Amino acid sequence: MILGGILGLGLSKTATLPSSGKKQSSRVNVQGIGGLLVAIQILDFFKDRSRLGTIKTELTASKTPQLDVHGPSRWAWSSPNHMASISSTVYEHISNSVDSGAQWSGWNQIWKLSVIPRVKTFIWKLAHGKLSTGAYLYSLNIGPYVNCYFCDLEEDSIDHTIWKCSKVKHIWDSILASMNICPPDLLFLSSGRWLTHWNHKRMENIKNKALITSAAWLIWKERCNFIF
Repeated sequence: MILGGILGLGLSKTATLPSSGKKQSSRVNVQGIGGLLVAIQILDFFKDRSRLGTIKTELTASKTPQLDVHGPSRWAWSSPNHMASISSTVYEHISNSVDSGAQWSGWNQIWKLSVIPRVKTFIWKLAHGKLSTGAYLYSLNIGPYVNCYFCDLEEDSIDHTIWKCSKVKHIWDSILASMNICPPDLLFLSSGRWLTHWNHKRMENIKNKALITSAAWLIWKERCNFIF
C-alpha cells in the first residue's frame, strides 16, 4: 500500500473514522508521488478526521517545477487537482514546459480538416508514422518484410505506398497540378507541408487539404483491400 503511494500508482484504503459515537466508513484516494512521508502520514491519519485535510493540503500545495528537457533525468510532478491522474498531470506538465515555438503547427491543422473523424485519425497516424505498413510491423518484429502491394518494387512503407509509388504518382501529379504546384513536388506531400500551406484563399485551402486527405485515405483503403 505504501509502495503504491510512493510510485504514484494511487493509494486507496477504506478506513473507519469515529464520529459522535457512531462509526462511518470513509474512502480516501490519493494519487501522486507524495513520497514515503506522506504515505506513512496517510496510514496514521485514518483515525483522525480533523487531520485528513492536512493530506490534501500537502498534495495540492506543490508548485509545478520547470522541466529542463536537456538536463539530467529527475522526478518532476505537479498536483493542481487532487482528482487528477498521474498520466494527465505529466502530460500537462510536459506540454506546458515545451517551447510552443518548437511545435509543428500541422498537428492542429489535422483536426480542422473538412473530412470525417476517422479520416482525421488516419492522417494523424500517418503524420506520426504509425500506420501498420509492412515496414512498420517489421520494425517491431511482429511481421515479415514485404514489398509494396501496388508495385512490388519497393518496401511497403508509408512514404512509398502513400506518396511515391509509381502506381499512385499520377494521382498526386493531378492534384498538385490543380494547386498550381508545377513541377509536382512529392516532398511537399510526404513532408506534411501541405497541412501548413496557405495561399490566402480560405475556401481553396479547405478544398485542397480535404482533397489530399481523401486521396491518401482512399489509397490506404485500396492497399488494405489487396491484403484482406
